[in-house]
Amino acid sequence: MKNSKINIVSNQKHLMVNLKIVALAIIFLISIITNSLFPEKDLQNKTDSNVTRKAEKMSKKQVREQVYKILVDKIGVEISDLSDTKKFKEDLGVDSIEFPDIILASEKQFNITISDKVAEKIITVGQLVGVVHSSTSKSDKK
Repeated sequence: MKNSKINIVSNQKHLMVNLKIVALAIIFLISIITNSLFPEKDLQNKTDSNVTRKAEKMSKKQVREQVYKILVDKIGVEISDLSDTKKFKEDLGVDSIEFPDIILASEKQFNITISDKVAEKIITVGQLVGVVHSSTSKSDKK
């Protein structure tokens, strides 16, 4: 009888070890599947430090140049027609469909997030440059 109890206890221990191995294998498989389904998360984590290093070296003038390039690309304006005092709607004719696209392009270019609340307050090109510059400065300190 004692021998059968020892065998039962031994079998239970083996079963627990096997269950732990199976659980670890499942966790491993889930992480592989998640990374293969959503690789951009992993890619973003790998590139964040590179983008932050790039942003650390960017002066407000450099940020301005990049924002101007975004505007040339998105709304087709000549770079010579741009200045920090230009208003998006009145001076550049940017409509409610184009403006979010400009914000998204800026976020992507500089690897930042501009909240809707802040975006709604941006009226001039200079304000956008300022928001982007201050956001990249904040990401440097992280």
